[in-house]
Amino acid sequence: MLQSYVYPIMAMINQRTPGTRFQYAGVRNSTAKYAVQLHRPPPCAVVCLGCMKVQSKWTAYRGLGRVSVFSDTDVFRPGGSQENQPFPEAASDPISPGALTARVNNDYQRLVTTGQAVLSLPATNSQAKINETNEVLSRGERIWQWSELLRQRAATGTASNTDLAVLTTVDQAMLELAKLMEGKAAAGS
Repeated sequence: MLQSYVYPIMAMINQRTPGTRFQYAGVRNSTAKYAVQLHRPPPCAVVCLGCMKVQSKWTAYRGLGRVSVFSDTDVFRPGGSQENQPFPEAASDPISPGALTARVNNDYQRLVTTGQAVLSLPATNSQAKINETNEVLSRGERIWQWSELLRQRAATGTASNTDLAVLTTVDQAMLELAKLMEGKAAAGS
């Protein structure tokens, strides 16, 4: 699970730099109102587990300057390895809801098919590699299940603009997961 990595990462950073303060960023639920009252300084870095080059995350953390990408995790900080550049603008003709749904479906099938191929490679014989591959597949499956209602509404033409905006982010995430798995396949696991 993605959240299971949070505390080990905090422990490793704190061991290297004692006294480091941690706080959750980008919280968008009913508790977000309390963060304003705390008057915290802005973060010096944001570790975004599972960001997978999701445009909304890159835009939200652009103020930190640069970014370093590690597989599906992005670290936004001034000393990052690359510029946090705006993503290319979408094509002037917006994609239809049906085409968006088809693209999400295709990327999910790409992810599953490639993941099964990776698991069958001889080089994927260590438990760590199997767990890593299964984690990526599990993320895709959870996104797939969670977005089912959105995909149904888009396919039937009843999706709201918010539904389509969220489905576009789902599309970006599914595409990045599929690319990540294809990279594993190309590398032999």
